[in-house]
Amino acid sequence: MAQPRPIDCPIAHRRAGGRTVEVQTVVIPAIPLVEARDHFLTNLRWKTSRLSGKRLTASTVDKYRYRLRRFEKWLVENDIPLDLGELTAEDFQQL
Repeated sequence: MAQPRPIDCPIAHRRAGGRTVEVQTVVIPAIPLVEARDHFLTNLRWKTSRLSGKRLTASTVDKYRYRLRRFEKWLVENDIPLDLGELTAEDFQQL
C-alpha cells in the first residue's frame, strides 16, 4: 500500500483553545493559457447540456471562445503572465 502524501493527512496539533493543522505548500504546475483554452474549446464538442441533454450549440461555444479571448486580452493589458498557474487571489480580485 502506498504511503499517503503529507497533504492527504495533515499533522494535527492539539493546543489550548483549538486545533491547528500543518499544511504543506502545494506547487501549482505551469498551465499555459493558450493551451488550456484550446484544450477546453476542443473538448466542448463532446459536452452536453445538463438541462436538455443535447450537445452544446455552435453559438454557445462561440460565447465561451469570446469570453476566454477577453480574459486573455485583460491579462495582457494588465501585464499578468499568460500562465494560469501563476494567477494570484489579488489578480482575481482585480478582475
